[in-house]
Amino acid sequence: MIHVIHIHKKHARFPKNAYSSSVRESFHQWNQMVKSSNGFVKDDVLILPKELEETIDVNRVGIIVIQDIYGFSEKGAGIALKHELQNLPDWWVENRLNDQKECFAFNKENRRCDVELFSIEKNETGELEFLLRYSNSRYLIGLPTRSDHKLCPLKIGKSLRILINGQSDFTMSRGKQREYNEFDFIIQYLGEVKTIEFFPPTAIQIDRKIPFNYDKVIDLRRAFH
Repeated sequence: MIHVIHIHKKHARFPKNAYSSSVRESFHQWNQMVKSSNGFVKDDVLILPKELEETIDVNRVGIIVIQDIYGFSEKGAGIALKHELQNLPDWWVENRLNDQKECFAFNKENRRCDVELFSIEKNETGELEFLLRYSNSRYLIGLPTRSDHKLCPLKIGKSLRILINGQSDFTMSRGKQREYNEFDFIIQYLGEVKTIEFFPPTAIQIDRKIPFNYDKVIDLRRAFH
């Protein structure tokens, strides 16, 4: 059996002069639906894009994480986001930040599976737990420092929202303007599947509904002075 987890992700790096309360509020607003060709579960089968067939060993894989990235996965979302956040410069909308991975695959022997700022780990009873891994992501998140710690167990069909921010002072020595990071993740454990099938992305595009009935919201944001 293969565990399947889905993530909706937002990440923005704001220049200091654009980091206002209204911009942050707008950033954390979600659409109701997202167009996705990254895969879905149907009748105990995980459907994935054909391009991943050569990279996933279906006989060894134990955990698959599918990720839709707002402003990247969703067709036209960059234009919509640019319209919503009119105080930001054009270059910000075009910046892909080099963090656009949309599928993570981990073999059954992996006890720790690193995904974005987090890890997914099995405890002694086989339950999947979600942990913050600041030590691996400190340059991406920024200051203040956080400790690595368990956030919560993952429950089938339940959704989890995690918000985190950071101040990037790491560039000050290079004469760059201070920047602020905002992250917004919605995580849903879809359960286990028996098999994986691969299809062309055009054959698996769906309108994916964003789950707003959160079982838990974890707000790790800090105020800056």
